[in-house]
Amino acid sequence: MQEMAQKYNGQLNFMYFDAIRKIPRMSFHEEKVADYIEHFAIDNGLWYHRDKIGNIIIKKPGTKDKDGSDPIILQAHTDMVCEKEQGCEHDFYKDPIDVYIEDGWMKARETTLGADDGAGVANILGILSEENLSHPPLECVFTVQEENGMGGAKKLDYSMLKSKRMIGLDGIREGSTIFSASAVYGGKVKKNIVIDANAADSNVFQLCVRGLTSGHGGLQIGNEQANAIKVTARILI
Repeated sequence: MQEMAQKYNGQLNFMYFDAIRKIPRMSFHEEKVADYIEHFAIDNGLWYHRDKIGNIIIKKPGTKDKDGSDPIILQAHTDMVCEKEQGCEHDFYKDPIDVYIEDGWMKARETTLGADDGAGVANILGILSEENLSHPPLECVFTVQEENGMGGAKKLDYSMLKSKRMIGLDGIREGSTIFSASAVYGGKVKKNIVIDANAADSNVFQLCVRGLTSGHGGLQIGNEQANAIKVTARILI
């Protein structure tokens, strides 16, 4: 492993991110990245549990100097936002993310990069791989479906965890810590549509909502910006 890490200047987290960005991982389709994390646990002789929807918990004992320390959870989600530029032929079901380096930054060609939250997953795997790192007992939690309803967090078996503290590695800025609490509210829009079977030449319409100011649903939630999903629902209703 250390020989492989030399390619990444000894930064194990970059090595793992390079592997993860090659794995398709849409929400509800995280099985391949779950396989990767499971094999990581097996290869490193670590205790792990994988549930039916793909959540994985990996545990690692604390180092000798942290004997008696309280455990801590490190958490990240394995799915990613899958968006691409118009005309891009990338297939998020099977294609790896195509990356390049510009001015010292890793970027993706015509698609989202997947650092949310591939970077968090990679950092946790890097921490678990470090041989000389002093740490308390670790309970590492990898959840699914974060970008689409928080299904993984909702269905996680919390009885398997003992920690009372958690660090979520899904932050926005390097070197910053965010203290927060959030809730997820879901909703459904239903509209009955009647199609005239005798009208063979009926027009088909495509509804697109564009031109809105982009923003993160958590960080910009108080800015009163329009939401494309809600706008679409209101038009349909």
